[in-house]
Amino acid sequence: MENLVGIIFLFIGATFANATDGNGIYDKCSACHGERGEKMALGKSAIIRGASEEKTKKQLIGYKKGILNQYGMGSIMTEQMKDVSDEDINKLSKYLSTLK
Repeated sequence: MENLVGIIFLFIGATFANATDGNGIYDKCSACHGERGEKMALGKSAIIRGASEEKTKKQLIGYKKGILNQYGMGSIMTEQMKDVSDEDINKLSKYLSTLK
């Protein structure tokens, strides 16, 4: 199971670099969070659709720095966020706030 999760995350992380807007960046998140942020990632996280831009930005930065561990997802999200630029975090946060 850990190998499968690792492979999924390598694929997702590798494709972040090709995303140019919040929607494109989010495409890589949809495997766990759902097409429109409507799913609890791995059955654990909160639903992220419509979350405030500031809250999302703060959380993503916390995961990137390795200082946030909500729902036991810290290590997974830290790995996902480690190569995501601050600019892409801003775009992603803004995009997620628009999902209804």
